[in-house]
Amino acid sequence: MSHHQQQATSTAQQNKACGAELPQKQVEQAKKDILKMIKSEFPNTPVTFAKIVAQAKGSDLKLWNEALSQMIKQDGLFVQVEKKMLGYTYRLKDPKPMTEAMMKVDQYRDQMNEGREKILADDHSSVVYQYDLHGSPIAIGYKGRAKKATFHVRFKSEDARSEYVHEWMSRHTKVEAEKKQAVRNLKVGDVLKSSWGWEQTNVDYYLVTKLIGKVSVEIVQIGKEIVETEYMQGRCVPDKNTVIGEPMKRRVDDVSVRIDSNSYARKKAPKIIAGCEVFDSDFWSSYA
Repeated sequence: MSHHQQQATSTAQQNKACGAELPQKQVEQAKKDILKMIKSEFPNTPVTFAKIVAQAKGSDLKLWNEALSQMIKQDGLFVQVEKKMLGYTYRLKDPKPMTEAMMKVDQYRDQMNEGREKILADDHSSVVYQYDLHGSPIAIGYKGRAKKATFHVRFKSEDARSEYVHEWMSRHTKVEAEKKQAVRNLKVGDVLKSSWGWEQTNVDYYLVTKLIGKVSVEIVQIGKEIVETEYMQGRCVPDKNTVIGEPMKRRVDDVSVRIDSNSYARKKAPKIIAGCEVFDSDFWSSYA
């Protein structure tokens, strides 16, 4: 046997001895140790896998890496929060189980968006897939168990995409306590903002003109002041002095109302400067 053959044989034996496949019983125990450590050291705090692995002791390093890999790929115990310099940060998912019907839809959407970053709401009320195309950040979102996307938007920057996705998913996240009892935290004169669109970001504003019963309001669409910062995109603020269309009655959920089957409007709080309302501007775009 030649020297190279002996070296190759020795390497193969070493790899086998090292154990590419760790005992699953040990991996399962490592998972429990990791969950216990996270809840103790990083409660409700996004954390990188590097920080988690850093808690491992010596020989546990390889074991914890394998456990973490299974926890995200197979068990689905983590959700990506955001991408930073050192990679994605994660937090533990809500332990709410996914129904069989939801799992089928989830798998279908995963296949349709293979290779894209997935952000799933803890209560499964919405999911967003993010990706880049020709240097442009893009996001595609689905509500509930829908197989058809609610929006598919291209953004000017990652910050604009993050802001849009966060706001959109927040609107669809359902808290059990709020399901049982509707709450109206709106008053006459409040401005509501609705952001929606396909391949573009449309922004509409509404004004609360009347409180109806205990949980409803009358609203009317109002105008907006627009500044085009670049070609077919810019910033806008509500114009309470311009009324568009007829008043409409809508049921309130905290500070949000449903405009139609595809859009919601949420309270836009102003800053009070020298006794006057001043609204932060919102990003809009038009690619069609």
